Amino acid sequence: MNLETIFWGYLPIIIALIEILISLKLSVLVRTIDQWTFTVLISGLNVLSIYILVVILLGAWPNYMPHIGILISTVLLVGQYLTNRKN
Repeated sequence: MNLETIFWGYLPIIIALIEILISLKLSVLVRTIDQWTFTVLISGLNVLSIYILVVILLGAWPNYMPHIGILISTVLLVGQYLTNRKN
Protein backbone atom coordinates (compact mmCIF):
# COMPACT_ATOMS: atom_id res chain seq x y z
CA MET A 1 0.00 0.00 0.00
CA ASN A 2 1.50 3.28 -1.02
CA LEU A 3 0.90 6.83 0.13
CA GLU A 4 -1.07 7.71 -3.00
CA THR A 5 -3.62 4.97 -2.29
CA ILE A 6 -4.07 6.21 1.26
CA PHE A 7 -4.35 9.86 0.22
CA TRP A 8 -6.70 9.42 -2.76
CA GLY A 9 -8.59 6.31 -1.66
CA TYR A 10 -8.86 5.57 2.03
CA LEU A 11 -8.82 9.12 3.38
CA PRO A 12 -11.82 10.26 1.26
CA ILE A 13 -13.72 7.14 2.37
CA ILE A 14 -13.10 8.03 6.01
CA ILE A 15 -14.15 11.64 5.39
CA ALA A 16 -17.35 10.48 3.68
CA LEU A 17 -18.24 8.16 6.57
CA ILE A 18 -17.63 10.92 9.10
CA GLU A 19 -19.86 13.30 7.10
CA ILE A 20 -22.67 10.73 7.09
CA LEU A 21 -22.42 10.29 10.87
CA ILE A 22 -22.37 14.04 11.56
CA SER A 23 -25.33 14.60 9.26
CA LEU A 24 -27.33 11.86 10.96
CA LYS A 25 -26.50 13.30 14.38
CA LEU A 26 -27.66 16.78 13.32
CA SER A 27 -30.89 15.35 11.91
CA VAL A 28 -31.66 13.43 15.08
CA LEU A 29 -31.09 16.53 17.23
CA VAL A 30 -33.42 18.78 15.21
CA ARG A 31 -36.12 16.74 13.51
CA THR A 32 -37.28 18.92 10.66
CA ILE A 33 -37.87 18.13 7.02
CA ASP A 34 -34.96 20.40 6.03
CA GLN A 35 -32.52 18.47 8.20
CA TRP A 36 -33.68 15.11 6.85
CA THR A 37 -33.48 16.41 3.27
CA PHE A 38 -29.88 17.43 3.86
CA THR A 39 -29.16 14.04 5.42
CA VAL A 40 -30.63 12.13 2.48
CA LEU A 41 -28.64 14.21 -0.03
CA ILE A 42 -25.40 13.97 1.93
CA SER A 43 -25.78 10.25 2.55
CA GLY A 44 -26.67 9.56 -1.07
CA LEU A 45 -23.70 11.46 -2.45
CA ASN A 46 -21.31 9.91 0.03
CA VAL A 47 -22.54 6.34 -0.45
CA LEU A 48 -22.17 6.73 -4.21
CA SER A 49 -18.69 8.26 -3.74
CA ILE A 50 -17.63 5.44 -1.41
CA TYR A 51 -18.86 2.85 -3.91
CA ILE A 52 -16.90 4.48 -6.75
CA LEU A 53 -13.78 4.78 -4.57
CA VAL A 54 -13.94 1.09 -3.62
CA VAL A 55 -14.28 0.15 -7.28
CA ILE A 56 -11.30 2.36 -8.09
CA LEU A 57 -9.27 0.73 -5.31
CA LEU A 58 -10.12 -2.68 -6.78
CA GLY A 59 -8.58 -1.70 -10.10
CA ALA A 60 -11.03 0.39 -12.11
CA TRP A 61 -9.97 3.42 -14.08
CA PRO A 62 -9.47 6.32 -11.63
CA ASN A 63 -11.36 9.60 -11.89
CA TYR A 64 -12.17 12.55 -9.66
CA MET A 65 -15.98 12.19 -9.54
CA PRO A 66 -16.10 10.68 -6.03
CA HIS A 67 -13.90 13.47 -4.72
CA ILE A 68 -16.18 16.07 -6.27
CA GLY A 69 -19.17 14.29 -4.71
CA ILE A 70 -17.54 14.41 -1.28
CA LEU A 71 -16.76 18.10 -1.78
CA ILE A 72 -20.39 18.85 -2.67
CA SER A 73 -21.60 16.89 0.35
CA THR A 74 -19.20 18.85 2.54
CA VAL A 75 -20.79 22.09 1.32
CA LEU A 76 -24.23 20.58 2.02
CA LEU A 77 -23.07 19.57 5.51
CA VAL A 78 -22.01 23.16 6.22
CA GLY A 79 -25.43 24.30 5.02
CA GLN A 80 -27.09 21.76 7.27
CA TYR A 81 -25.04 22.92 10.23
CA LEU A 82 -25.91 26.56 9.57
CA THR A 83 -29.64 25.83 9.30
CA ASN A 84 -29.41 23.76 12.45
CA ARG A 85 -27.70 26.64 14.22
CA LYS A 86 -30.57 29.01 13.37
CA ASN A 87 -33.10 26.76 15.14
